[in-house]
Amino acid sequence: EAVDDGTALCLYYNNVAVDHMIAGDSAYAQKLLQYLIRVRPQVKELYNNMGVLLMREGNYAGALAFLLSSIQRFPGYEPLYTNAIQAARGSRQPELARALEAKVAKIAKNDPFFLFNQGLHYFHEGLFGKAAERFKKAADRQPPNGFLYAWLARAYLRDGRTEEGILAFEKAQECAPNHRMLSLLREEFPVLDSVPRPHLPQDLPP
Repeated sequence: EAVDDGTALCLYYNNVAVDHMIAGDSAYAQKLLQYLIRVRPQVKELYNNMGVLLMREGNYAGALAFLLSSIQRFPGYEPLYTNAIQAARGSRQPELARALEAKVAKIAKNDPFFLFNQGLHYFHEGLFGKAAERFKKAADRQPPNGFLYAWLARAYLRDGRTEEGILAFEKAQECAPNHRMLSLLREEFPVLDSVPRPHLPQDLPP
């Protein structure tokens, strides 16, 4: 899909708003997003980030209402569903969250981002087998990703599937040998001491 100059400029300032939001300047980010939505209402990314901003402020009910309205405008834009699901959970509406999950599953069943977020939800609910299934699907649908394999290893190990957990950890280590999460996993699961640590450049003799 071609992007005209006006839309490109809008997307640039959308990223500026996100930077301010991450830096803690929510008031400026919200003001900028509101302006951009007013002058460029067809840019779907703006609505998604506004929903995220409202959730970061703890306004889950407001975020949910805004995101549901945005889904009506952009029914095929998957991130709106992912954030609406989080807003529904934050608003203590688990049935609505499940209904949204079922709806978006038809649209985004192969989207790694959606699958990873589902996996995180199941993991924090203690459903480690389901979490591992989602992380595995997410990992299989994109290039090798150490972060995803690390979460897959964690879910397997929490589920008592030690052999699969070690294999996933080895893949994570191959992809991202310096990733901080690998050290945390070794601390959390002593069984990973059986996996040799990678030979990093600083470990080699001169």
